[in-house]
Amino acid sequence: MEGPRHTVHEAALEGNLAFDRGELMGILAQRPRRWGRSLPFDRHAVAEDRRRLGDYYRAHGFLVADVTGSETLEAGTGRAAVHHHVTEGPRYRLGRVDFSGAEVESASRLLELTALSVGGPYNPIEVDAARARLLDHYRNLGYAYADVSLSVDVNHELHAAAAGYQIVEGTRVFVGDVILEGYDKTRPEVIRRRVTVEPGEPYSRRELYETRRDIFALGLFSSVTVEAASPMVGEPTADVRVAVEEGRFARLRLGGGYATLYGPRASAEAAYSNLFGRAHALGLLAEVSDIGDEESLYYQVPRFLGSGYDLKSELYHRMKDEPSFDVERMGGSVALHRRMGRRWTVSWKYSLEDLSLSDVSVDRSRLDLRESEGMLSKLAAALVHDARDLPLDPHRGSLSRLEVELAGGPLVGDFDFVTAACSRAWFLPTSRSTTLALYGEVGWLEPYGRSEESPLGERFLLGGDDTLRGFERDKVGPRDAYGKYVGGDAMLLLSAEYRFPVYKRLRGAVFYDTGNVWEGVSQLDPGDLRQSAGAGLRFISPVAAIRVDAAVNLEPKEHEDDWRLHFSIGHAF
Repeated sequence: MEGPRHTVHEAALEGNLAFDRGELMGILAQRPRRWGRSLPFDRHAVAEDRRRLGDYYRAHGFLVADVTGSETLEAGTGRAAVHHHVTEGPRYRLGRVDFSGAEVESASRLLELTALSVGGPYNPIEVDAARARLLDHYRNLGYAYADVSLSVDVNHELHAAAAGYQIVEGTRVFVGDVILEGYDKTRPEVIRRRVTVEPGEPYSRRELYETRRDIFALGLFSSVTVEAASPMVGEPTADVRVAVEEGRFARLRLGGGYATLYGPRASAEAAYSNLFGRAHALGLLAEVSDIGDEESLYYQVPRFLGSGYDLKSELYHRMKDEPSFDVERMGGSVALHRRMGRRWTVSWKYSLEDLSLSDVSVDRSRLDLRESEGMLSKLAAALVHDARDLPLDPHRGSLSRLEVELAGGPLVGDFDFVTAACSRAWFLPTSRSTTLALYGEVGWLEPYGRSEESPLGERFLLGGDDTLRGFERDKVGPRDAYGKYVGGDAMLLLSAEYRFPVYKRLRGAVFYDTGNVWEGVSQLDPGDLRQSAGAGLRFISPVAAIRVDAAVNLEPKEHEDDWRLHFSIGHAF
């Protein structure tokens, strides 16, 4: 006889003083759900929850913490209530960290590498992870046979722990020769330029990993292996084998989708990625959507002229429908892009294009239009610092961008102006699974020389699924005498978003956006900010976040919607 089926409708916590209920509830699998069907009651899962709670306490210094509890089953209703009782006990501190056997590095440097805080809570997981960090450090210095062992002395009377790391450095290993294998149509120098492992340098595991990553980044190979050419048995030198397997160089891609900003969207790309065996790429790309279309012919060269910069040149035609006019661009560009270490990226781009407007209000004179039509010659420089832990769905870290553009002047062209834009996103973990994301952006455009006004196609506008979400696309900013949105030369945007888990890959968010666009910097008024707020869902797929947001215009004006619904790909920031 099966009897009634029970589901979890209550999970109670008692005795938790060091951590709040919300933080501990995020650990539990057997807890009531806010949305969807209640979970079936499972005694084994409840026992696992208590084990996880105990592990969580012990990982934060509560070495003698104990978690017990009980379950109540209501036969008539099929409800199950789970009660957990926590006995925390004293919190242990890390009183001392000692090192022995180290000759290459000082004790202060080794302590810095462990990232341990003497006097802080004793976390056995972090203490053991510090051992791995020390070992990794020595291996990256070339000490391929190094070993690091850990001993911990716990004083239960003083509620303190002492960690001791015993280091055996061993023989330092240097790279002998670098052997390339597996290439056929690709020139060996293309691969060798991506190899950061050099003969005579210390044998570093990090360099092997970065070499593999950089070769993969060429997009030419289906597999890349970078390893010692033969088993390492205590010798002071080791050859490195770089083995590749070439993939398909010709590709044809067709894509499609839908987003509120673009409407239905389709794209096609035909390209060959290994011209002349030098990893040069030649491609043709076309995209079409409700707000415009683009066609481009591009040519890419990695490590241009032996430098660290990747080059991309492009000929293009672009048409974009703005709310009050259409912008057509026809021209070309040359861009240089380089990674500077793990976090920094620098890029330079020169573009020359014919800028023209269409579908403009009939009330505007041709003289007005001529001020925004002509040849645009522009040089841009950008610096990006990316310290996010997971670019697809960040939980901690930051992303910063600074971009400066110079048009006209020494570059000739029909427009003279300078543009600067700076943005920064912060991702602050509020628990193991929740994140507070903050974003700020400021932009400034200043005409100079022959230009008394900036061209319409270059001005700032806000509104849409990734700026002010309570407003229609590009409908926040200055208007002309005919009520048309013409943009401005100064912009400020601030956003805050609280992200939390819902179910597996499905996450929720509540957000607040504020900002505006002004005719110029002198008109910038923090008291004149437009505001929107709302909530949404994000499905975190393996390639992108699929996002649905409902946003409310907190102070709607005449002819503005009270709210907007957005469907898009990727986070707003």
